[in-house]
Amino acid sequence: MDSIYLLYIIALLASLSCALSGTLLTVQKKAMLGDAISHSALLGLVLAYLISGERSIPYMFLGALVAGIGTAYVTEKLKNTLHIQYDAALGVIFTASFAVAVILISQYARQVDLDAQHLLFGEIALAPFDTILFGNSDLGPRAIWTLSLALLCNIVVITLCWNRLKATLFSTNSMQAIGIKAQYWQQLCSILVAITAVSAFESVGAILVVALLVIPTNTAKLFVKHSLLQTIIISLVISLITSIQGILISFWLDTAVAATIATSLFVNFLILSLIQNWIYPSKANIQTS
Repeated sequence: MDSIYLLYIIALLASLSCALSGTLLTVQKKAMLGDAISHSALLGLVLAYLISGERSIPYMFLGALVAGIGTAYVTEKLKNTLHIQYDAALGVIFTASFAVAVILISQYARQVDLDAQHLLFGEIALAPFDTILFGNSDLGPRAIWTLSLALLCNIVVITLCWNRLKATLFSTNSMQAIGIKAQYWQQLCSILVAITAVSAFESVGAILVVALLVIPTNTAKLFVKHSLLQTIIISLVISLITSIQGILISFWLDTAVAATIATSLFVNFLILSLIQNWIYPSKANIQTS
């Protein structure tokens, strides 16, 4: 298959998986978890190298995944145990993990290229050429496999736990009143985001992942306030359209694909914000007052 078509498939898979988990994240006002995971993933890369002694992709991916899930889980536990704000707990965890990673690199892996830059600024245009080889067979781009699994994980979890997740996001007090601990479901949402983010980091980079997690849902919330299903649907549509738009613009301007998609997300958000303010001026005034 032509690399251009593979590029579109990878972008669409990343958009769908990030939009699904990003909606759960943003509705809970935890938008910066994706950015925190991108920093804590460095610790996972370092530990994976120190434990395995090699830089093979499976070890690096597993290390980053464990670090991402650990960041999400420990942040939730810290918030619930110490009763502090989520963003404060998140700031403590990801700065500490990033600092420890820097110390470990300086002491034990100074001469090793752990490809952290690729993790943070990965170029989606190169993803179609990073393929999985099984014997003499080429199974296709690694990104398609990892992102497909992440998307499947999102669909299965959200479908099976729909009622509980919806109640957790909009009726936390009601759940606690009937004896259901909402924090367990909140942790599930955070772990789902960690799995999605780490799966997408290597192929599209942390900058685009954070943009795909946060901006589509915030754009959808300009027009939908209390319907989780409608928010998810609009987020998916925005992500898909903007990803295609960003790729086409990047070809036209000869710019980095991931950065162009992220910029397109912001521009579309800005345009739709102005439209929403023009259509519902009184509503916008009430929200900003």
